[in-house]
Amino acid sequence: MFVFFSLAMAMYLRSANRIVHAGQLLCPTLNVRQNPRASISVFEKDRKRKRTLLKIDDGDDRTLADIFNENVSFLKQEVGVWGGEIKEKSLCDVRMEFNHGDYEILWKFEGADSLKKWRTGSDKDNNGGYSESYFTPSKSNHGLFHGRIDTRVPKDGVVERAGYANISSRKFTKSFNRSSPQDWSDFNHLLIRYRGDGRMYRLGIGMDMYFDVSWDDIFQYMLYTRGGPYWQVAKIPFSKFFLTSKGRVQDKQEHVLLNKVSNMFITIADRNDGPFSLEIDFIGLYVDKNHTEQFAYENYACRIEDIY
Repeated sequence: MFVFFSLAMAMYLRSANRIVHAGQLLCPTLNVRQNPRASISVFEKDRKRKRTLLKIDDGDDRTLADIFNENVSFLKQEVGVWGGEIKEKSLCDVRMEFNHGDYEILWKFEGADSLKKWRTGSDKDNNGGYSESYFTPSKSNHGLFHGRIDTRVPKDGVVERAGYANISSRKFTKSFNRSSPQDWSDFNHLLIRYRGDGRMYRLGIGMDMYFDVSWDDIFQYMLYTRGGPYWQVAKIPFSKFFLTSKGRVQDKQEHVLLNKVSNMFITIADRNDGPFSLEIDFIGLYVDKNHTEQFAYENYACRIEDIY
């Protein structure tokens, strides 16, 4: 009955050209708040925190045959990827131990095709400011993260601070768009070769966590650039990364969960208006047996009655 009811409602929405909150399909008397910033939820299924909308686009001219062919093509492609995963796992070609000085390149930026695994973002993209960001090939055919930071705050009464831009790698997935968190626990350093403009950037490591309270957890560390034409190589211990959530440093810190890495970020938000430019050759992982530090930050525990 529920399926037939949903189909009937979808046909009605197509004829009326309406956009309806999904909750109203189940409860027509549900009053949906139009401002998503004011809504409060105990558990959020959508990681992008967008309202679930059922939108019927009457401008879609695709026939059922077109839609069917697209899905068949997608199925063929993903079955091929799935077969490759099974073949790779059957070979059991796993390196059991890494030695001092071993490294692995995760992203090598050479040409436009190598940049497709990354995407850009800024406050302008979210209607929260005027900053712009781009990720294009440089003159030397490496990855060039550039744009302009603008700290002007839109006069909408909602946004309080502005002025950021970033690039982020697409989340690690396997066949059929299934989540596939990476395991970096065999390494203890992040390796990056770059040259910048003298500004400070932030490196971020995203986690693949289940509970929604930890979806915004990102481990960050600073990337300092000196400017000029010379390349820099930074070898940053994972023990130096600190925990942030929604851009705020957390009081209770913990070490990076290297077996649940979902993606990586590079952000600039230094509160300085003007253009920026960061050229990147590669990003990888490195093993340093001489580095034995597990975690660089202290945690303080105290009783509530001692505070008040």
